[in-house]
Amino acid sequence: MDPEVLSPENSLRALAILCAIPVVIFALWADYFGNHLEALEKEKPDYEREVEHEKIRIAGILGLLLQFMLFLSSAELREQFPLLVNLIFILSVVFHLSIQSNLEKKIRPLQQPENSSEAPQEEVLGILLRTAISW
Repeated sequence: MDPEVLSPENSLRALAILCAIPVVIFALWADYFGNHLEALEKEKPDYEREVEHEKIRIAGILGLLLQFMLFLSSAELREQFPLLVNLIFILSVVFHLSIQSNLEKKIRPLQQPENSSEAPQEEVLGILLRTAISW
């Protein structure tokens, strides 16, 4: 993004669109892979869950690396709009990690607590932190 060609406001809009692209691509892939997991669960319930986890993590890391490259390439724009640019990147990473977390939930075997018939619901922040730390 050349600052002479685009105004700062248009550059900020362009950056928001560029940051949304990896999230949308990852969401589409996650939907496709989720369908693959459902079919695999029906065909072979005892499939290698760790192999599928690794596929999800590798795809997630590639998407986050793209976000990081976009973050590094927007240094001039971060000087002009530090709060907005950082907010754009934080939100895109949070969306990305939430998509990854939801996809990883499809792999986990359903485990019911012994004393209760319902499993307790995890908080979204806890899921995101566990996903980020699991790398």
